[in-house]
Amino acid sequence: MTKLLMLISILFSLTTYLWTINFDLAKTSPMLSLLYDNYNIKQQLETRVVEVAREAGKNFLPLKAAARPEDTTTVNHLPAARDKSSLLPTRASSTDYELSVESGVAIDCSTGAVLFQKNGDHAKPIASISKLMTALVFLEHNPGWERVYQMREEDRREGSKEYLAAGEKVKIKDLFYLSLVASGNTETVALVNSTGLGLPGFVEKMNNKAAELGLANTVFKDPVGLDQGNVSTALEVAKLAQAAFAMNDIRQASITKKHEFTTLSGNKITVDNTDKLLEEFAASPQISIVGGKTGYTDEAGGCLVSKFVNKAGKEIVSVVLGSPDRNSRFSETKGLVEWAYDSYSWPE
Repeated sequence: MTKLLMLISILFSLTTYLWTINFDLAKTSPMLSLLYDNYNIKQQLETRVVEVAREAGKNFLPLKAAARPEDTTTVNHLPAARDKSSLLPTRASSTDYELSVESGVAIDCSTGAVLFQKNGDHAKPIASISKLMTALVFLEHNPGWERVYQMREEDRREGSKEYLAAGEKVKIKDLFYLSLVASGNTETVALVNSTGLGLPGFVEKMNNKAAELGLANTVFKDPVGLDQGNVSTALEVAKLAQAAFAMNDIRQASITKKHEFTTLSGNKITVDNTDKLLEEFAASPQISIVGGKTGYTDEAGGCLVSKFVNKAGKEIVSVVLGSPDRNSRFSETKGLVEWAYDSYSWPE
């Protein structure tokens, strides 16, 4: 093997020497001129070096290439970068959508293109949509899905049905599902308290997370959404939803139609999802709902953020804020999303 390496070194040295000789000198020496004029010598020598090396069981590259490993894969071997503009959906219909609620948007998930907006940058209370941020922060401080939490009197909140009384013992996983499936306020506070951060500390982390996501017009005052100081815009709610639904635990809980569990004391509890669109799109062959969260207070009105995918795999996030009642947020969202898929075409 030592002799082989010496042979390779000699051949390369000879190659380099012959090809670095000054051109004028080459013209003055018949022998060097002959070598110089034979432009194939370098290529032949290098080829022979590779053959010798391979015969010894090593796949050597010529010394010039070996000295810079990054050159072994050149830019010519990489696929050409696709212009981002070529990925944008294009309007295929001139028909506009008339949204009757105060504000709303529809966003193409792959490019961030705004397909529709009405007052998309107007800050408004977002009610229980706040629980998406609560869930995001909770996942960063989850004490363990199987850990048991004992409900406390200080967990209790008005504004939604109370599923667990003080003293009841329940697994953390069930509190998480009660928060996102049934939108339980008391259970959401219990979920927050299970982290040991305390409510003020947890809310601070919610606002830090909003800043991290670039949500400049989003503010949280509580983890539930009862405080009317929990405000955001339709455009920023869409960004929040994309971050939240990217987490499998949040996404799966948000589209669970019914959650059933038993407390440690043996109480069997069943809760239904507050999002009626789960049933609306259950039989649709064209569009599926893959994430959603409702919200409602008298001040915020009806709120709904949803994520959809059509049979071609194109994903849309829709937001409706300020619906005059609990039901119109569903019909408005359904109409908006169907319009968006009908009115735009996506490149293959």
